[in-house]
Amino acid sequence: MLPCGVDGFLRTGGGRAVPNSLVFLVSRDLEWRQHTTTGPDGRFEFTAAVGEHTLVVPAFARLPGVEQVVELRPSMTRVDVTLPLLATARIDGCIVDTDGVPLGGTRAELRTASAPAMTDVVETNHGGYFHLADVPVGDLVLRTSEPIQAEVRGHMLTAGATTSVQFVLDLGRHSIAGRVVTRGGQPAVGAHVRFDRSLNTGTGVCCLSTRTLVTDRNGCFEFERLGPGPGTLTVLANGCVTEIVGVEEDSSPVVVVRRITN
Repeated sequence: MLPCGVDGFLRTGGGRAVPNSLVFLVSRDLEWRQHTTTGPDGRFEFTAAVGEHTLVVPAFARLPGVEQVVELRPSMTRVDVTLPLLATARIDGCIVDTDGVPLGGTRAELRTASAPAMTDVVETNHGGYFHLADVPVGDLVLRTSEPIQAEVRGHMLTAGATTSVQFVLDLGRHSIAGRVVTRGGQPAVGAHVRFDRSLNTGTGVCCLSTRTLVTDRNGCFEFERLGPGPGTLTVLANGCVTEIVGVEEDSSPVVVVRRITN
């Protein structure tokens, strides 16, 4: 088939041009695709075979992605693509530990379940606060990697409003100090120990946290700065069966691992 052309403009629902956005043209049988980037006026252009294709625009800035079927004809085909504007809101946020103490200098990623590709990176000030504008509405998801790997869910953002949100991380005054040994009582040196917990802070808000350590030469480990409540230890020792045990805060568990037998 002889190639033909397709061009168009990428604009928002308000008529504004969307520059520097990727646009993909995908064949109907999905055997090939090509891409381009919109110009300053939002214009894009492709050359392809006659027939049905799909224009794909990934999520970009505060705009959701779209897919649009287009039928290419022997003459130039004109296609204009409109990206609907997302409803947004403003956040006055605060990150605290389980005792309500502000966690200054904490970096986190914030997104909404309705627009997972649009992530904001925030850092709290000395008072534990951060501020964001034009955040897509919906269920909020806050993720941290330091001082712990955690995910906080359960807050809802309403369109057009300024919402004060307090994110509680699973950090507190508790600890778990334990030991990993074999059935013969020998220390399991260098065993990987993971502590997982789902901390519910009320009103549907939940903090899922994960911590990992490696046992020392005595098979010992200690998780510090824990919030209140039980959790789960997963122990992986070389040549041994994986052990999963439930533990309470401020306890001193001894986990016995069994050798793998052929």
